[in-house]
Amino acid sequence: MTRSIRRLFRLGLVFGVSLATTVALSLPAAGGQGSTAATGHSPSPRYEMGMAYDAVHGQVVLFGGGYGALDDTWIWDGTKWTQKHPAHSPSPRWVLGMADDAASDQVVLFGGLGGGQVDLGDTWTWDGTDWTQRHPTHSPSARDGVGMAYDAVRGEVVLFGGSSGSRLGDTWTWDGKDWTHMHPAHSPSARSDEGMTYDRASGQVVLFGGYNNGPLGDTWTWDGNDWTQMHPAHAPSGRWSTGMTYEAPTHQVLLFDGVDTYGDTWTWDGNDWTQMHPAHSPPPRLGMGMAYDASAGQVLLFGGFNTVRRDAYLGDTWTWGGTDWTQVPGGSIRLNVHSGPPGTVVTIQGWGFLARERVRIWFVDSVNGKTLLEKVAASVVGAFSSQVKVPAGATLGVQHLRAKGARSGQEAKQPFTVT
Repeated sequence: MTRSIRRLFRLGLVFGVSLATTVALSLPAAGGQGSTAATGHSPSPRYEMGMAYDAVHGQVVLFGGGYGALDDTWIWDGTKWTQKHPAHSPSPRWVLGMADDAASDQVVLFGGLGGGQVDLGDTWTWDGTDWTQRHPTHSPSARDGVGMAYDAVRGEVVLFGGSSGSRLGDTWTWDGKDWTHMHPAHSPSARSDEGMTYDRASGQVVLFGGYNNGPLGDTWTWDGNDWTQMHPAHAPSGRWSTGMTYEAPTHQVLLFDGVDTYGDTWTWDGNDWTQMHPAHSPPPRLGMGMAYDASAGQVLLFGGFNTVRRDAYLGDTWTWGGTDWTQVPGGSIRLNVHSGPPGTVVTIQGWGFLARERVRIWFVDSVNGKTLLEKVAASVVGAFSSQVKVPAGATLGVQHLRAKGARSGQEAKQPFTVT
């Protein structure tokens, strides 16, 4: 059983079916602690990653996530993903906190859950090129599942709660150099995995939901000194591991899904929640990465863990333009083996294709040309897994396995050395 699945048990998640059954049906074939995602057009499937907009460079930054524990860094430039290879990097982790620290021209990362179910308490910053570990005089205790958001009015990052054996309810701020423990007169109850973002229209940080002995459904705002509980006429159902970010064009906060819900989208206007009914929507999930891409003027959503269709770890990319969700294909594949003689059976895992599109898998031989090996249908999240056999007459040396989506035109290939 993987560390991330054990964590779901620790949080008390109940899907209505055996989680062990879900894992057996849907766990990917490769990965693990410290693994860096296979090359492709988008990050590998994962959940509970860190994701934040880097205002200085006009890019969304993604780090790590749960699939064992990952330590790779990716950037989204408004149209595509690119993997970065910084000289330094935080250790593998998921359920971490990450937010843009615009006042310091950096993205800040805190804590998370590392290998062996160890809670982490380190602070790192991203400058667009490299990660730097910071050593502040003061710091929150080690924890995972924190809420973090940049407070633009006061020019500081706000951190709330999290989990480290038990749920926490403390508030901290980061000024670019040090953490400060705040002592507000009022505060949300202790919790982890809450949704939290800055509402630029009201100049306040908004917190929704979380987990503590069950899902929570309360709404709070932070004004730099104190928390205030809001009592909106309408609200999403109680949930945790939700996606939440500010959407500048509509001057509202956007919330998507979480546990235990079914793919719903809501907006917050500073006073009340409104459920949206878009024509298209990502499949249900928890622990997705979500951030507002200011350069492109749209919300970006990536990955998560699907609890309804048993697709488990997800690797799909979606954007929200104010009224509807759009899937952005980024077809990628990985192989369970990369060499072997003719006749070798290879398992290919694919993700980032369009929902339910037909995908053709080819063996591309430098001498014999292309051989069609298989036609598969991508799932509702654009993923597939298929076993193919290297052709009997394959040429020795480095050849390729390639997958191409029929509707999206997405192509992804991986080298395979015939021995």
